[in-house]
Amino acid sequence: MSRRWLVLHLRSRRVPGAVAATGAITLLSWWAGSWLMSRPFLSADQARIPVSALGALAVAGVLAAKLGSADEWLDRSTPSPWRTIRAIHLLVAAALGAAMLALAGLRQPALFGAPTMARGVVGLLALGAIAASVVGARAAWMVVLGYASTVYLAAPRTAGGPAAVWAWPMQPATIGVSFVTAAVLLGVALVVHAAFGARPTTDAD
Repeated sequence: MSRRWLVLHLRSRRVPGAVAATGAITLLSWWAGSWLMSRPFLSADQARIPVSALGALAVAGVLAAKLGSADEWLDRSTPSPWRTIRAIHLLVAAALGAAMLALAGLRQPALFGAPTMARGVVGLLALGAIAASVVGARAAWMVVLGYASTVYLAAPRTAGGPAAVWAWPMQPATIGVSFVTAAVLLGVALVVHAAFGARPTTDAD
């Protein structure tokens, strides 16, 4: 795989813009978390919940939209090892997005800080990758947004229990099952996305 091919691959998926957007979201999340934590009507943990959830949602949505190229049919006509490329692309995106957003949670890492932010990016991006294979990369963010919004509104206030599986984005870092759920989603996404890639779409879709 030549350096020129790699550059073209990244550009076709608008990866530089996605990295820049992730950096901006990280800075905004750091500022928002600091501001909310300074409010007298919120505890430190309460202040971190919306930042952890919305920051991860924003990063995952941005990265999921870049899992497909402008012309999937053209890409698939080339003799490249696409299954391997897709898997590597997803893994790197998840690792980079999680690492960057986790920086915004270092100030208060105990319950809704760096670990939960990284978990949110990994799990929600995995969901976005699965959605991209079904509805296309351009619409994948809507699936991620719909799921995350539903969980944010419906998750019980008490951590743990069955909600640790279906409402894993809203669980504190002390609930290990939530991390397992995010990891399982990533494993499924790797298999699905590597095998099928993003669904080719047209402007009429």
